[in-house]
Amino acid sequence: MGAWMVYAVVVSALLGLAALSVDALLRARGRPCRWVWALATAAALAVPVASLARRPAPPANVTAEAGDGAGAWDVADGWLSRARTGADRLRSLLAAADPYLLPAWLGVSALLTLALGGGLLQLRARARGWPAAHLDGTDVLVSAEFGPAVLGVLRSQVVVPRWMLGLDADRLRMAVWHEDEHRSARDPQLLFAGVVAILLTPWNPVLWWQLRRLRAAVELDCDARVLRRGAHRALYGSLLLKVGTSADRAPLPVPALSAPPSLLERRLIMIGRRTSKQGRLATGALSGAAVLAVAIACDVAPPTEPASADAGLEATLESTGAAEATRQAVRLNGADASPLVYVDGVRLMDESALHDLNPDAIERIEVIKGGAAEALFGPDGSDGVIQIFLKREAERRGEPR
Repeated sequence: MGAWMVYAVVVSALLGLAALSVDALLRARGRPCRWVWALATAAALAVPVASLARRPAPPANVTAEAGDGAGAWDVADGWLSRARTGADRLRSLLAAADPYLLPAWLGVSALLTLALGGGLLQLRARARGWPAAHLDGTDVLVSAEFGPAVLGVLRSQVVVPRWMLGLDADRLRMAVWHEDEHRSARDPQLLFAGVVAILLTPWNPVLWWQLRRLRAAVELDCDARVLRRGAHRALYGSLLLKVGTSADRAPLPVPALSAPPSLLERRLIMIGRRTSKQGRLATGALSGAAVLAVAIACDVAPPTEPASADAGLEATLESTGAAEATRQAVRLNGADASPLVYVDGVRLMDESALHDLNPDAIERIEVIKGGAAEALFGPDGSDGVIQIFLKREAERRGEPR
C-alpha cells in the first residue's frame, strides 16, 4: 500500500508538470485552461488505479528487486538514503505501518466528506431564507453577506450579498455576468469533481495543489468570458478589487467572484493585458516539457507487491534454513555475486553465522538489487543486498504484543 501511494504521488506530480506547461501555452493565447487541470486531475486518479491491474509480478523467490527501471518506491528509497535518513530502517517501519494505512485513509476521507457535506448543507439551509431578486435578466438570491457566488451543484443559483446592491449599475451588471458565466459553463460541477478527487485520495498533496490550480483556471477563464461579453476592463478590475476587500471567501466547490490575494493579482494582470504570441523557442520548450512529463508518467513502473514474492524463500527457510535460503538468493543475483547480508540492520561479516539462525525466528528476507542497492548501501551494494528481519522476542515465545 505504501509503495503504491508513493507511486501515485510521483505520477500526479509528473502530470501536474505537464498541465503547468500546457496552461502556460494556452494562457498566452487567451485560450481556456480549466479543462487542462481537470484532465490532469482525472489522469492522476486513473493511472495509479490502472497500474493495479498491470502491476508486474516480482521475480521468483525475490522479495523486492530494483534494477535500472526502478519503481517509485526505490526512487523514494534513493532520496531517503542520500539524505542520510536510514532508508532501510524507515522502509521497515513503513512496511509495518502498511496494515494501518487503509483504515487511516478511509477515516480521513470520511471526516473530510462529513466536514464538507455538513458545511454545504448548512449553507443551503441559510439560503432558504434569502429573498429572490431579478438583476439584469438573471434570477438571483440576495444574502446578508455571502457571495457573490454560485451555489448548488445539481441546480445552481447566483447569490449576491446585499451590499452589492449599492454598486453602480455597470459594476453590478458585470458581477451578475461573472456568476452567470460560471453557471453557464458548469463550473460548479467541475470544481465539485475536483473536490471529490481530494476526498478519494486526501493523502496526495499534488492533488491538493492541482485543485488550487483548477480553481484559479476556472476564475481566469470566467474573467475572459466576461470581457468578451463586453465588460469594460478598468471597471471590471475595480470591481474585482472591491469584491476582494469586501466579500466573504467562498468554499472550494463554490465558484465566486472573490479570490485570495495571489489569485486576485493574476486576474488583474490578465485583465490589463492583451493576448500575446510566444516565440517558437518558448512554444517548443513548453510543448516538449508537457510531452516528456506525460511520457515519463506513463512509463514509471508501478511497484511490485513484496508480500506475494516471499513464498520461494519461505519454503527454502522451512526446508533448509537461513543459510541455504541466503545462498539461493545469491545465486539469483549471479554466480559470482558477493552481496551484503544484514540481520536486523546489522551487517553480517561471516556468512557461516547464518547456520546459527533459527528459521522460526526469521520474519522475512528481502533482496535489493541494481541501482537501488547502490543508492542505499553505496558501492559495496553493487552485487545486491540481502536483508534478514527477525521476529520480535515476544512473538517467538508466543506472547501477545
